[in-house]
Amino acid sequence: MARIDISFKNTKRDRKLYNFLIEMEDRSHVLKEALREYFFEELKTENNSEKSKIKKKEIEKEIIDITDF
Repeated sequence: MARIDISFKNTKRDRKLYNFLIEMEDRSHVLKEALREYFFEELKTENNSEKSKIKKKEIEKEIIDITDF
């Protein structure tokens, strides 16, 4: 996984943001799973199963792109 290397000013708000980014990097697998479940549940409610299969594949690729910096 890539490390986030950003210079922040030394303010409380900037430190909070930096700490949040580091925490999200460490928890990316949790984020991926939550996004997969969210989109999968939404797709299951559609009537057209073929449309759901196509959308699910596209969405999974986007999730990987978002979380694997």
